[in-house]
Amino acid sequence: MSRGVDATLTLASADLVAAADGVLVFSSDVPVTVVLDGTRTEIPVSERTTVAGATLVVLASADAARLRSADPDGRVHLTDVPHRPDKAEPTAVRAARRRCDAAPEEPAGLHTLPPTLEALGVYRGRGTYRTTTDLTDIDELLLTGAADIVDLSVAGRPHPPIAGFGAARRIDVRDVTGSVAIEARVEIWGHANFDDARLPALRLGALRGLGTLWKVRDATDVSALWTVHGHWAAAPAPTRVLGGWSCTRVAVPVTYTRTVHSPTPSALHLRGVVEPLRVSVDDGEPGTVHAENPWVLLPAGTHQVSVTLPHHPSGPGLRAELLALDAVRDWSCAVQDDELLTAFAARSGRTEETRLPLALKPGEEAWLDVDLPASPDGCLVRLDATQVRVTGWAGGECVGRVWAGDRPAFSGGDPDALWVPPRWPGLTLLVQGMEGPDTPEIRALRLGGPIDYSG
Repeated sequence: MSRGVDATLTLASADLVAAADGVLVFSSDVPVTVVLDGTRTEIPVSERTTVAGATLVVLASADAARLRSADPDGRVHLTDVPHRPDKAEPTAVRAARRRCDAAPEEPAGLHTLPPTLEALGVYRGRGTYRTTTDLTDIDELLLTGAADIVDLSVAGRPHPPIAGFGAARRIDVRDVTGSVAIEARVEIWGHANFDDARLPALRLGALRGLGTLWKVRDATDVSALWTVHGHWAAAPAPTRVLGGWSCTRVAVPVTYTRTVHSPTPSALHLRGVVEPLRVSVDDGEPGTVHAENPWVLLPAGTHQVSVTLPHHPSGPGLRAELLALDAVRDWSCAVQDDELLTAFAARSGRTEETRLPLALKPGEEAWLDVDLPASPDGCLVRLDATQVRVTGWAGGECVGRVWAGDRPAFSGGDPDALWVPPRWPGLTLLVQGMEGPDTPEIRALRLGGPIDYSG
């Protein structure tokens, strides 16, 4: 085992952090059980005992991290407790230089329907899709399959950013008519390394881009005239509203079937979905529809749709709506991949001195260069801002993104901070104003050290 002791360690309920001169040192914040040469013993934290000629020592985890050496009798020597600096108040920075030029775009061709960004050679970065279409007698658009973040403007009017991970989204355009310009800037924030079936863009291998933008030509309520199958339903099959079969067999699956027709591609919207349900079209394999994306896209024609769901008489009830669709076509594309944006952030150019706060219009962008104070520990940068998205670069690398204002839920780290490592020169920010309840504005940058001051 170690010098001077011949024994077998069969079990230890804690990490062994040192072994020398007949001494075994374990790290634990609770008593440790050890079986040595068949002898079982329990050792309290910060105590030692001898078993089979070996000295067993248990140190609290904080002390084990400072272990320097152990004597043969089990006495341990620790390094000095490192000095922890006091939590400093953040430093507010309000001086910046606004660049006079915007980042260039690379043309990416004309396309009948919007291609994925990956098909345009962009795996990190963003792309812009532009077209002109006639919205006469069109009250809404439907966007399907878009990811990650879409900034859409119709007739020059920005809409709130869309981050639905591919879920269908209805867009109100009743305030415009005639031939209008549509522009959509789509930004990639990552790709899934997992497989989540609830949303299209969270599937393993899912691509990014605008998806498909549809004009909604007509909307028809198809909640009635569903026939009920199974679940003690007799023949001929009774007709009910969707989800309206009356029976005492709660939670037993029941199938509702209906014929729907549309001369154009269509989308069936199932309102009120709470638990996942199964939908099949004609003779196709059933698919699962989730509350996060309760839509089924249908090709033009007549189709038999079957919806199977657990009988839930206390549930909120389902409504079904059929939207007749017409795809928006003839797109021109331009891209800004990660390399282009990083190179633009790193280069110097003509700037104007700017004092924060800086207000932006929805859809407006600003590139800001910020001088950071020298720090051997690096800088934690937080924004005092509303209704903006910010991407930061330092030392030739993207150091993170911050979304201030209405945003989807984030997890896996601090979504409100940028970290600039020690000796990385300067900080360049791309600030994007977004449509929303507040005015897009960045008021100050608050700089701190590696000790977080947010809480």
